[in-house]
Amino acid sequence: DDENGNENGNGKGCQRSRLEPMDTIFVKSVKDHGPAHQAGLCTGDRLVKVNGESVLGKTYSQVISLIQNSQHILEVSIMPKDDDVLQL
Repeated sequence: DDENGNENGNGKGCQRSRLEPMDTIFVKSVKDHGPAHQAGLCTGDRLVKVNGESVLGKTYSQVISLIQNSQHILEVSIMPKDDDVLQL
């Protein structure tokens, strides 16, 4: 498969489906003056937990559902980009 540029053998190369478990989910952007910005979330932060539930091994869609299904309070645990050994 390497000759076709597919390292993982599934024919998709490095692209991942929203239905495949993710190893890491990073904050892509934070809206100025929005709730996330006011709470101190920054672009590049790594999402660790949503409402106390680990995101490890969850699909992107599952993580989005956890966020969207929060009732009145959304609690996220993050690894700040500046402290993240995965981004050194």
